[in-house]
Amino acid sequence: MLWKVCYNQTMSSEIFQNALSGFVTDVAVGDTVRALVLKGYSVSGIKRYLDYPVSDEKLRQMVWNCLIDTGVIRLAKPGSSDAKRGYTYERDRSPYGTVTYRRVASDSERTEPSYLPCDFGSLRKKDPGAFEKSLQALLPEDREYILDLPWPVSTVWHAENERMKRIMSTIKKESNTR
Repeated sequence: MLWKVCYNQTMSSEIFQNALSGFVTDVAVGDTVRALVLKGYSVSGIKRYLDYPVSDEKLRQMVWNCLIDTGVIRLAKPGSSDAKRGYTYERDRSPYGTVTYRRVASDSERTEPSYLPCDFGSLRKKDPGAFEKSLQALLPEDREYILDLPWPVSTVWHAENERMKRIMSTIKKESNTR
């Protein structure tokens, strides 16, 4: 019975340590990471700007979450019920001068941007060599963008911005020449 108590205390201690670590990292670099993601920086590009030590995996997850929160990446197919809800960010200032951003859901109708289906995660898992070869023709910053993100094995939808149009057209052109 004593081992159950020790195990539960250890588990709750690990959970607390993980939560505390995540909180400290978010306070230290969260706003900087979000600002650089919105400017179009990749994980590697953001890493070069940070003075605070953040693991690559944690930084990848922060960037991925920011891309999902801002609607650049959708896990659900656009047009489905999950994809219709829009979010805006309101700026709040505490009495001590700290600026924070609060995500507010808006159910109002908004124009949906176009999205491109991306299955980089399944391509990487299926044949890593072919995946790497298909990315060789990309610009270095585009290649870095794709390789740095933790793409899931399922299809996700990426906003049809200039970067993603360039990436998809280059990959399509490269696959047609083979």
